Amino acid sequence: MTATDVWDGVATESKVERDRYGRPLIVPAKGGKAKPYTRVTTIANTLDDRYNLELWGKRQTAIGLMLRPDLLALVAAQQNDKDALNKTVQQAIDASKAGAAANTGTALHALIERTLSGEDLSHIPADLRADVAACVATLERHGFEIVHTEQLVVCEQIEAAGTPDLILKQGDRYVVGDWKTGAGAVDWGMPGIAIQTGIYTRAETMYDPATRTHTPMPTVDMSRAYVFHAPAGSGRCDVVEVDVGAGWQAAQLAMSVRAWRQRKDLGRSVTDAAGDLMFQREAVAVRIRALPQGAVDALARMARDAELPRVSQSAAAHLEDWATLLTLIEAEFEVPFEPKTPATRKKAKT
Repeated sequence: MTATDVWDGVATESKVERDRYGRPLIVPAKGGKAKPYTRVTTIANTLDDRYNLELWGKRQTAIGLMLRPDLLALVAAQQNDKDALNKTVQQAIDASKAGAAANTGTALHALIERTLSGEDLSHIPADLRADVAACVATLERHGFEIVHTEQLVVCEQIEAAGTPDLILKQGDRYVVGDWKTGAGAVDWGMPGIAIQTGIYTRAETMYDPATRTHTPMPTVDMSRAYVFHAPAGSGRCDVVEVDVGAGWQAAQLAMSVRAWRQRKDLGRSVTDAAGDLMFQREAVAVRIRALPQGAVDALARMARDAELPRVSQSAAAHLEDWATLLTLIEAEFEVPFEPKTPATRKKAKT
């Protein structure tokens, strides 16, 4: 495999069109206009318990503001501009050196792939060379051959798209692979990793945003994927097998959670309904008060037989039953009466 082959996926990913929320715009395989697909990483993060991560972020922001008074001045100037303030907070987190490990990991990730593509990287720092060498040796020792790197794939079942780090061949089977360079990535991140790789194994197509075309996804193993865990500076690479069957189940749960969060029909105002019910009760009471005593006695017997509650305690359905009985009684005793209704009341107010 040539360097160009390996890096085709990276070049393709850089050209992906996105909407204002960062979602990739994909033309569906069946055709039509491009539309946003949910990022696989977004789905993978849905079920995370983010409490400790959010506390960490607050601490790093405080440290960054302490180290960079200029950022504190920006906060004072931007307190009414959410977008600008968000950017300044991110700068504060980076200033706290929280971004240093992430940058090293990103660099290591790229250097591993460039080495695998045949590039000479003897000029890179010695500690990174040891990490890269460990990764290359691990792939070779386990018989993994790189088929695709950073190739955008589409899972139409849940309208999601993302880029697995690796699609590998081991013997006669294809598997999804993922690089992780953070020290605690496997200890704390396996639920998200399982969801992410679970979705990748269910992808139906690979997508080329330049031509807006789909090609079939290799038939990858849907029971397992592999994480290659190479903590930056450790000089080692551990292979971790991932249960992608469980990850796919969790992905579907995550989609249900996302749908639940988007529900807009869980509450409704009952202020007007309560007012209408009170008016309806009063309308029935007015009709009863207009009856002669004999008619009232007859109505009471009919209400007892029908097991109706008191008018003051009746729901709308019971009030309909009261109205039916009243119509019969009014006709029997020839009581002329035209009851008011909520619509009548509203019309009278206008």
